[in-house]
Amino acid sequence: MGNQGAKKRLDQNAKRMRSLRIAFIIGLLAQLSARGLALARGNSTPGWLWVGTALSMAISWFTLSSIAAFAAPTWGKDGELLDGGADLSMGGMCASG
Repeated sequence: MGNQGAKKRLDQNAKRMRSLRIAFIIGLLAQLSARGLALARGNSTPGWLWVGTALSMAISWFTLSSIAAFAAPTWGKDGELLDGGADLSMGGMCASG
Protein backbone atom coordinates (compact mmCIF):
# COMPACT_ATOMS: atom_id res chain seq x y z
CA MET A 1 0.00 0.00 0.00
CA GLY A 2 2.99 2.29 0.33
CA ASN A 3 3.25 2.78 -3.43
CA GLN A 4 -0.29 4.08 -4.01
CA GLY A 5 1.06 7.59 -4.67
CA ALA A 6 3.59 6.24 -7.17
CA LYS A 7 0.92 4.18 -8.95
CA LYS A 8 -1.39 7.18 -9.12
CA ARG A 9 1.40 9.36 -10.53
CA LEU A 10 2.29 6.63 -13.04
CA ASP A 11 -1.31 6.58 -14.30
CA GLN A 12 -1.51 10.40 -14.41
CA ASN A 13 1.77 10.63 -16.31
CA ALA A 14 0.63 7.98 -18.80
CA LYS A 15 -2.54 9.98 -19.50
CA ARG A 16 -0.60 13.23 -19.85
CA MET A 17 1.98 11.68 -22.17
CA ARG A 18 -0.80 10.22 -24.31
CA SER A 19 -2.41 13.64 -24.71
CA LEU A 20 0.97 15.21 -25.50
CA ARG A 21 1.65 12.58 -28.16
CA ILE A 22 -1.76 13.23 -29.72
CA ALA A 23 -1.07 16.98 -29.73
CA PHE A 24 2.33 16.33 -31.34
CA ILE A 25 0.79 14.18 -34.07
CA ILE A 26 -1.96 16.74 -34.75
CA GLY A 27 0.62 19.51 -35.06
CA LEU A 28 2.76 17.37 -37.34
CA LEU A 29 -0.19 16.56 -39.58
CA ALA A 30 -1.27 20.22 -39.67
CA GLN A 31 2.18 21.33 -40.79
CA LEU A 32 2.45 18.65 -43.45
CA SER A 33 -1.12 19.30 -44.66
CA ALA A 34 -0.44 23.01 -45.03
CA ARG A 35 2.72 22.32 -47.03
CA GLY A 36 0.95 19.70 -49.16
CA LEU A 37 -1.98 22.02 -49.81
CA ALA A 38 0.40 24.75 -50.93
CA LEU A 39 2.07 22.33 -53.32
CA ALA A 40 -1.28 21.06 -54.63
CA ARG A 41 -2.39 24.62 -55.41
CA GLY A 42 0.73 25.16 -57.44
CA ASN A 43 2.44 27.43 -54.96
CA SER A 44 6.06 26.52 -54.70
CA THR A 45 7.35 26.59 -51.18
CA PRO A 46 10.97 27.54 -50.79
CA GLY A 47 13.28 24.76 -49.68
CA TRP A 48 14.19 26.59 -46.49
CA LEU A 49 10.53 26.34 -45.36
CA TRP A 50 10.76 22.56 -45.67
CA VAL A 51 14.00 22.64 -43.70
CA GLY A 52 12.30 24.81 -41.08
CA THR A 53 9.38 22.39 -40.89
CA ALA A 54 11.74 19.44 -40.45
CA LEU A 55 13.71 21.31 -37.80
CA SER A 56 10.52 22.23 -35.97
CA MET A 57 9.41 18.60 -35.99
CA ALA A 58 12.81 17.44 -34.71
CA ILE A 59 12.72 19.95 -31.86
CA SER A 60 9.16 18.90 -30.96
CA TRP A 61 10.16 15.23 -30.98
CA PHE A 62 13.19 15.96 -28.78
CA THR A 63 11.02 17.90 -26.34
CA LEU A 64 8.41 15.15 -26.19
CA SER A 65 11.01 12.44 -25.63
CA SER A 66 12.70 14.56 -22.93
CA ILE A 67 9.40 14.95 -21.09
CA ALA A 68 8.81 11.19 -21.42
CA ALA A 69 12.24 10.46 -19.94
CA PHE A 70 11.60 12.96 -17.15
CA ALA A 71 8.32 11.22 -16.29
CA ALA A 72 9.62 7.65 -16.61
CA PRO A 73 8.92 5.43 -13.60
CA THR A 74 11.62 3.66 -11.59
CA TRP A 75 11.23 -0.08 -11.17
CA GLY A 76 12.96 -2.31 -8.62
CA LYS A 77 14.91 -5.48 -9.45
CA ASP A 78 11.88 -7.60 -8.61
CA GLY A 79 9.57 -5.54 -10.85
CA GLU A 80 8.17 -3.47 -8.01
CA LEU A 81 7.28 0.13 -8.75
CA LEU A 82 9.63 2.31 -6.70
CA ASP A 83 8.77 5.74 -8.11
CA GLY A 84 6.05 6.83 -10.52
CA GLY A 85 8.29 9.37 -12.26
CA ALA A 86 8.27 13.14 -12.03
CA ASP A 87 4.94 14.82 -11.49
CA LEU A 88 3.93 16.35 -14.83
CA SER A 89 1.13 18.35 -13.25
CA MET A 90 3.56 20.56 -11.34
CA GLY A 91 4.29 24.09 -12.53
CA GLY A 92 7.56 25.27 -13.95
CA MET A 93 9.89 24.46 -16.81
CA CYS A 94 9.25 20.72 -16.70
CA ALA A 95 5.48 20.99 -16.64
CA SER A 96 3.63 20.12 -19.81
CA GLY A 97 0.59 22.24 -19.40
